[in-house]
Amino acid sequence: MGRVRRRYVVFNVVSDSMLNEKEVVREIWGELLALFGEVGVSYMELHVIEYDGQRGRGILRCTHKTVMDVCAGVTLISEIEGKPAAVNILGVSGSLRKAREIMMRKR
Repeated sequence: MGRVRRRYVVFNVVSDSMLNEKEVVREIWGELLALFGEVGVSYMELHVIEYDGQRGRGILRCTHKTVMDVCAGVTLISEIEGKPAAVNILGVSGSLRKAREIMMRKR
C-alpha cells in the first residue's frame, strides 16, 4: 500500500457577520456528514489546517481521491450558526506552501 496523496482545498466564507473557526469547522463537518455519512467522511481524512476569521479564508486537507467530494460538499453550505453564508473554493493544491499562497492572494 502506497502513501496517501493529500490535497489542500483553499476556501472563502462569505457572510455579513464575522465567524470564528469553531463555527465554520462545525458546519463543514456537519454538511459533509449529512451528505456522505460517517464512512464517506472517514475516507476523506479531512482536517482543517488553518482558518483566518478576519478574512474568512481557510485551508482543508483531504485525500486526492476525495477532493471533488469535499469541494462539492463545502459549497453546499448556505448558513453557519443560523447566519446566511456561502463558501467558495479558491483553489486546490498538492502542497501546503502553494495553498497558503492561494489563501493570501487578494480577491
